[in-house]
Amino acid sequence: GDFGAYTINMKHILEGMINVPHDDVEYFGELLFFTNPRAYAKDFVEQINNHKPTLLVAVDFLFWFGHGSTPIDRDPAKYRMEKMNFALDLLDQVDCQIVVGNLPNVRAAIGKLLSERQVPTPEILAQLNERIGQWGDERQNVIVIDVFQLWDSAMNGNEISMMGATWPIGSQSRLLQEDMLHATLEGMIAASLLVAQELDEKGLETNLEMIKKRAASAARKD
Repeated sequence: GDFGAYTINMKHILEGMINVPHDDVEYFGELLFFTNPRAYAKDFVEQINNHKPTLLVAVDFLFWFGHGSTPIDRDPAKYRMEKMNFALDLLDQVDCQIVVGNLPNVRAAIGKLLSERQVPTPEILAQLNERIGQWGDERQNVIVIDVFQLWDSAMNGNEISMMGATWPIGSQSRLLQEDMLHATLEGMIAASLLVAQELDEKGLETNLEMIKKRAASAARKD
């Protein structure tokens, strides 16, 4: 929502990055996903399989399977891992190249948009990310990008450089919104450049300003 008049999402950013002839990028997302991740995820995977994509970019698909309130009568570690395995099993049903992110540390959002109960402890977060990494390593069609490290660098205001783009020390506000839970447009582009870096594909635009302009143009069309 950085542009006010129209919303830019990952579909528009990816459209702004692809330099070669291609089918339209399709978007499968829902603002209310967090209210029922299992049901929405099952529905999305069915839609995705019907679409038959060549590439699935699912940077934050796993987020609400590691986050969210834990029932009082359930062990948090076991409950969150059960949810995560459910999501990974769903992704196993998709027959194409998959790029998925691990989980960021969003404890700074507690007291803003999230409660303490909705955020895994550092120990549980590490276990979940280890599981995601293990799952990805065992599959040739999966790339796991390190959202945890990217978010940590943005949160701490560290310099970030990739694919010719650089965010200098102190760029937190350029990359993260004030709620400390959502990325800005530049933060989303940074994640997309990480996707491009890991894919190592030719035919992708990596100039930050050019991607911004193209993404805005794609969003206006929508």
